[in-house]
Amino acid sequence: MTGQEFPTIRSSRACIALALLITATALAYGQHERVIHTFRGGSDGANPYEAALVSDASGNLYGTTANGGATTSACGTAGCGTVFELVAPATLGGLWHEKVLYRFQGGADGANPYASLRFDAAGNLYGTTYYGGTGTCMTLVPPFGCGTVFRLMPPATAGGSWTESVLYSFQGGLTDGYFPGAGVIVDRAGNLFGTTYLGVTLGIVFQVSPPSTVGGAWTETILHNFPGYPYGDGAGPNSDLIVDAKGNLYGSTGAGGNVCTEPGDQEGSCGTVFQLSPPATKGGAWTESVLFEFSSTLYPVGLAADKQGNLYGVNYYAGTGPCFGYADYLGGCGEVFQLTPPAVSGGAWLKNSIYSFTGGSDGAFPTARVILSSNGKIYGTTSAYSLSCPASYNGCGAVFSLAPPTAPGGTWTETTLHQFAGNNDGATPWSGLLIGKYGIFGTTYSGGTSTQCGTSGCGVAFQIVP
Repeated sequence: MTGQEFPTIRSSRACIALALLITATALAYGQHERVIHTFRGGSDGANPYEAALVSDASGNLYGTTANGGATTSACGTAGCGTVFELVAPATLGGLWHEKVLYRFQGGADGANPYASLRFDAAGNLYGTTYYGGTGTCMTLVPPFGCGTVFRLMPPATAGGSWTESVLYSFQGGLTDGYFPGAGVIVDRAGNLFGTTYLGVTLGIVFQVSPPSTVGGAWTETILHNFPGYPYGDGAGPNSDLIVDAKGNLYGSTGAGGNVCTEPGDQEGSCGTVFQLSPPATKGGAWTESVLFEFSSTLYPVGLAADKQGNLYGVNYYAGTGPCFGYADYLGGCGEVFQLTPPAVSGGAWLKNSIYSFTGGSDGAFPTARVILSSNGKIYGTTSAYSLSCPASYNGCGAVFSLAPPTAPGGTWTETTLHQFAGNNDGATPWSGLLIGKYGIFGTTYSGGTSTQCGTSGCGVAFQIVP
């Protein structure tokens, strides 16, 4: 599973590729890491941010870079970001070939895609840009705009250009969301669901629906508005949604919660896990339920689900520590947690912290959703790793796996699959992972051989193979 949907949902072309994946029981990941592309900045793209890669049925990979691409006046020399494809080699160990499918211009077409893409059954790609569009949100420096939802349509003939269309431009203010930091998911009817980090008050969950006639306008519906103070409902939804077989949506907020014990402004603390249930009748309101509220500075990021309905996620600030190498930080180095649904309807969800990072070889501060394999293992990344990492990278990060206990209530076993060293190897993996046809794949925000982005590099795409 990609970790983007419950196991019973198969609504995107990316999921079609799962039938071709090597099963986790046949893999012994972590014995070798290989950089399959180094981003060069400029027209090539730079700094893949929180966007996990997605795959088509042939094993080709698709993703976004937050920077690079077109260096227009809207974005300056950093660039407005790109959508790229990594074409898989014919044989394991062969060379990957990168194609830039689209370079954002920073105006009405959007700017700075931070999140993952999603396929529909026809092979179209959908995503979001954090800035740009026709909205009037003003930031301290360009690019401006409130963000967009976009579609990329593949060429009609081999070798042609992909076509970008902006399906919706967020308007911000007190009536709409703005700054979508997460991607969208696609249902069988072609509706798109996602979140904006801010808007109306402190973020929204939205639906963007296709027009009833060809060429018409897509329509946005706000399914839920996070109302703000006293933040019990949550604030700042921060990652892709997941969906179950009944159409319920699940997500996390990076702040809020009624039980938050962090001193000061609750808006910047704690976080929640929520569920949105579709209306019983057409045109009715969606119903939001807070499944769990965190009680200290934890900052949950993203969710994955297993066949039993358990939810898994990471907290950026959490765990028992001690956070080795981060003496100025008083909290933990992050954790992986499990939420178990109640045995009786209406009961409480139970949280279990299944692993606490130490800041040593296992890394620290996970920033991306985990993924689940067919045998119950969990795979993920940490954004920082202190040992032997050049200071210029502020932590190089790691890839980890967690094996489930052999008996109920037992201990999960952590294995560090790779420790990033910076430089050519890459550093700071802020995105999640993909279990693909040739191994495990991901990206790092910095590192690599290019000097176009300064001494910290423009980032890489990597592969972990048996």
